[in-house]
Amino acid sequence: MDDWVLGFENERTGVVSELQRGYSLVEALVSVALLGAIAAALAPPTYTAVRASIRLAEAANESETDRVGDETLTQLFQRMSRLDRASSGYAFVGEPRFVTFAFLKDGETGASAIDLKIMADELFLFDSRLLTPASKNLSEENDRTPILLMENVSRFRFYGPQGPDLEHAWSDRWREADPPLLVAIERSDSRNAASQPLRSYYLGSRAPVACLFDQVVRQCR
Repeated sequence: MDDWVLGFENERTGVVSELQRGYSLVEALVSVALLGAIAAALAPPTYTAVRASIRLAEAANESETDRVGDETLTQLFQRMSRLDRASSGYAFVGEPRFVTFAFLKDGETGASAIDLKIMADELFLFDSRLLTPASKNLSEENDRTPILLMENVSRFRFYGPQGPDLEHAWSDRWREADPPLLVAIERSDSRNAASQPLRSYYLGSRAPVACLFDQVVRQCR
C-alpha cells in the first residue's frame, strides 16, 4: 500500500512538473510575442527619432565646421592683405575648384603657398611651406595634412577689376596681376543657396572681413 501511494505521488509530481514546464514555455512564448508586438509598434517612431537625432547632430557638426572654416579663411585673407606689395608681394590664382596664393616672402620662414581645394563638395586647406636657405634649420613640413574647412561647397567665384578696361565683374577664374576684391564661396546645398546670400571674403582693404555681398548694390553688408 505504501509503495502504491508512493508511486502515485511520484507520478502526480511528474505530471505537475511537466505541466509547470508547459506553462513556463507558454508564458515565455507569450512574452516574446508581446515584446515583438511592442517593438513593432514602437519601431517607426523610434527609428524616426534616431534619424532625426542623427540629422541634428550632422547639422550641428556642419555648422561648427563652417564656423571654424570661416574664421580660418578670414585670417588667411587678412594675412595676405597685410603684406606690403612693394617689399613682399604675393601671387594669386583662382579657378572654380581651387584657389592658390603664395606669399613670395614671409619673414625668416621663407615663402609659403596656400591651396584651397574643393573635393567631393568639401573645401580643404593645404598649407605648404617652401623653405629658403635662411630657414634651413626649421622643420621641413611640406604638404601638410589637409584640413576640412567647409562642407556642401560648389565652387569659387571672383570679383574685381579685370580685362583691358579693368571693369569690375564676377568671374569663374582669376588670372589678373592683382588679387580680386572678393572671393566668393558658393554652396552646393540648394537649401542653403536659396536662403543665404553669396558668402564672400573681402580682400580690398588692409583688414578684410567675411561679408555677405549684395550683388545689386555691389557692396558687402
